[in-house]
Amino acid sequence: MSGLTHEQNIENTIGYASHIVSILVVYYNYVHKNTTYGLSVWGPLMAKTCLNRIQILQKKSLRVIDNAKYNDSTAKICKKYEILPFEELLNLECAKN
Repeated sequence: MSGLTHEQNIENTIGYASHIVSILVVYYNYVHKNTTYGLSVWGPLMAKTCLNRIQILQKKSLRVIDNAKYNDSTAKICKKYEILPFEELLNLECAKN
């Protein structure tokens, strides 16, 4: 037993959940919005090096969200938070056209 009351456990869970929601709101309002802006138009035309830079920035952001190490895989983080990796975002946006 942890010594916490049921109410304290609920408060801790809600506090953690609201923290995750806040972080994801920031991710979607800044990182996701800026990486997908105009992706269907300029994505296929961009040089591979530019696309790699955007992909690296997304991966860094995901590691910050999950408090992961700099070399941890982002595939599990994407799955955990239901976020599409940049390559899949690019493919999705290009398929829409």
